[in-house]
Amino acid sequence: MNLTRETMTSSKVSAIFQDAGALYDFMGHAPLDYDSSENISRVNLGYWHGLNSFAKGHLSRSNQALFRLVCQNARLSPYDETVVDIGCGFGDVAVLCVNDYHCPNVIGINISQYQIDQSMEKVAQMGLQHRVAIKNMSAPEAHRRP
Repeated sequence: MNLTRETMTSSKVSAIFQDAGALYDFMGHAPLDYDSSENISRVNLGYWHGLNSFAKGHLSRSNQALFRLVCQNARLSPYDETVVDIGCGFGDVAVLCVNDYHCPNVIGINISQYQIDQSMEKVAQMGLQHRVAIKNMSAPEAHRRP
């Protein structure tokens, strides 16, 4: 689904909110935060204590801290044969797992085709396609696959 703000009408918006993948496709075109220095987009809808504004960089730093906290609590290391990032968004955590935690293989799954396309482009630009695979599927589908 190729969506732009100009083509959105209230009926189209209603339909999109019924389909989580389409919602994230739409949100991906206008991420909540974009850090051009790192080419990172984020549409994470979480809450962070102490974040009281959307001033440039606040949400980016909060998301990065959240990503690192999750990776640290998971105790990721080079000994983890494969890490699966469910709801991988734009692939930032998958790249973080490879680059900072030296995980040999990461599989990112997401239901937003737009975010998957952006993730795959990022992974290719970084030359990580031999270690990071991005797949279009839901969490229940991933759980059912061998």
